[in-house]
Amino acid sequence: MKNLFSTLLFAFFSAFALTFTACGDEEEDDVPPPAAEDFTPHLQLSKTEILANGADTAFITVVSNSVDVTDEALILLNGEPFNERAFATKKVGSYVFHAVYKNQVTDKLTLTAAPDPDADYRYTDFRRRLLAVQYTGTWCGYCPRVSLAIKRFKETDAHPDDIVFAAAHSRDVMETEFGAELISFQAITGFPTLMLNLNANSKVTDSPYIETGAAHIAQARTNALRTPACSNIRAEVSEPDENGIINIHAEVKVNTTGKYRVAAWLLEDNVYAPQSDYYNYGEEAIHTHNNVVCTSTAPTSAIGNYVTTAPELEAENAYPVSLQLCPKTQCVKDPANCRVIIVVTRAVSSLTFTVDNVIECPIGGKKDYEYTD
Repeated sequence: MKNLFSTLLFAFFSAFALTFTACGDEEEDDVPPPAAEDFTPHLQLSKTEILANGADTAFITVVSNSVDVTDEALILLNGEPFNERAFATKKVGSYVFHAVYKNQVTDKLTLTAAPDPDADYRYTDFRRRLLAVQYTGTWCGYCPRVSLAIKRFKETDAHPDDIVFAAAHSRDVMETEFGAELISFQAITGFPTLMLNLNANSKVTDSPYIETGAAHIAQARTNALRTPACSNIRAEVSEPDENGIINIHAEVKVNTTGKYRVAAWLLEDNVYAPQSDYYNYGEEAIHTHNNVVCTSTAPTSAIGNYVTTAPELEAENAYPVSLQLCPKTQCVKDPANCRVIIVVTRAVSSLTFTVDNVIECPIGGKKDYEYTD
């Protein structure tokens, strides 16, 4: 009996030991081996397809051993350094990204910019408008002949909006810093003078006869429009904020590679000031002055500022522009009578910029791209 009890007791402890050993082995098998460290850099894109609308954006990240090293890596786009961490475009196509981190090169990833059904990709037949600057002053008794010719042109011509008019005043209550800049830029010494597109070779011949003066403007318009526009403009002008500031969000698209500048001008209408009249036209209209140049977003440059930090723009691309004006403080008389024009100039030689295109937009309004058909 004693031997049977000893045998059973031995069998119990043996089974317990086997169970403990088995459990111990199972726990050891459940512990994963330590992960191998991977210091190979990997480039990641938040998306590999975007819409080519300038807003849809892919974000770029470089990771090494699960650590974000984007700030220390060199990112390349189509083999050229790309200093941004986000990518958006308005140009349809494929874009290849890779990165270099600590002399190691990542795999290449391709991002596709697909056409946006709501975007405007047209780069032909831009609608062109001309800028005509009238150089004038209330003391100038001959100046009404140009003012009245402009008035008659607008009233009788079939396409008066082909020309955007502005009036730079000298030595009167409507003289402004930017108006003086225009006069200096065009080396104006005789009043009245009407010039197209800030081009010294495009003076419009005036006449004491109003009908003849209007015809001269129409002929100058016909001649100038033989040269097509290389740029197209769209814009939206906000209502004034609590400080009287208006924000101008514009976009300039170009179909020809070159150097372009842009500026928004603030113009004012319905400014009353007595006007000398040597011809005795006897028209009350000459005492109400329109298109008065108040200021510009480039007040010390008649031809504006470069559209981007790089002077040269690439053909078949669109470039956003944000500008500000303050009619409340920058107008001549009444901010309620102000409107905005946006002027794009283009380099026609190494030293000369002339107006390529211009649009006008009411405050609180917008203007879309326009084409000839």
